[in-house]
Amino acid sequence: MLGWYLHKHNANVRPEARFMTDESKLYSHLEGRGFEHQIVIHSNKEWVRGDCHTQSIDSFWGLLKRGIIGSFHQVSIKHLDRYITEFADRFNNRSNQELFLITIAALVLGIPLPYDKLVGDNPMVRNRKGVNQFTTSTASTEDDSADPLPF
Repeated sequence: MLGWYLHKHNANVRPEARFMTDESKLYSHLEGRGFEHQIVIHSNKEWVRGDCHTQSIDSFWGLLKRGIIGSFHQVSIKHLDRYITEFADRFNNRSNQELFLITIAALVLGIPLPYDKLVGDNPMVRNRKGVNQFTTSTASTEDDSADPLPF
């Protein structure tokens, strides 16, 4: 999975990136691609080796899972990248005392997400005829991924 992601999005990974993982074979290709790769061997009850550990990513996934279970209850594949981006921002700014103020300001100044764009072709919202159950609009047959959202 990580190999596929790196192959597809290689431009998004800086060459100086350091990967810290467990001993899974899924990450064995990283050094061959020119990345620094350090491992901790969880099966030997090793959690930290020098400054190499996986606690940060474990904390991030824990925050994301608690957010989905506690706040959102379910997420759609269509918007999964948005949820992950939101929680990455929360995680990266967890020490920021002014985060709430910044978030409110961004919401006030931001461009709204139209309802039809939000729900897309979600079967939970549309009935058998493709009509949105909460509005009278019909499902769009066009590919709306070509029209990028402003945020």
